[in-house]
Amino acid sequence: MATAVPAERDALARAFPEQSATRILVAVEFPGEPFGPDRIGALYDASRRWARLPGVVGVESIVDLDPSVTRDQYVQLTTAPAAFRPPELALAEAAYLRGNVAVAQVLTPAPISSVEARRLVDLLRQDRAVGDGRITAAVTRAVAVLGRVAGIGRVAGVGRGGGVDRVGG
Repeated sequence: MATAVPAERDALARAFPEQSATRILVAVEFPGEPFGPDRIGALYDASRRWARLPGVVGVESIVDLDPSVTRDQYVQLTTAPAAFRPPELALAEAAYLRGNVAVAQVLTPAPISSVEARRLVDLLRQDRAVGDGRITAAVTRAVAVLGRVAGIGRVAGVGRGGGVDRVGG
């Protein structure tokens, strides 16, 4: 398979900024189940805070499934019986929630190993509070993959006990 030349890659990035973005994985560990009213509300607030950071083009998480859904509606979904929730929500729960951990992807057009991407990771790590939870990892996807390849372990991955393997300060 041929690789895209820079002009083609740039055109694709302009046409599809979220799909071509560098993804920064953010893991938030809670003292219990993340899918509850207070914690989903806190994740919603954090997601909107992260989206306003310089260089961010989007956030993907359990509370970013549909831009028309409000904070109150996400909170209300947590109290509805599973049978009454949209089927897509079950898929999102499987993708973004595990044990007592919620993950999100913060998207930036900055190249994965750039100063801008590292600065964004540092900004995410500065304000770690998310309700009664805490950001326990914020890494670019390359760091997570390289950690596994190098045998360091599950960098920013969900540990066997449901917690997140610790990364950075």
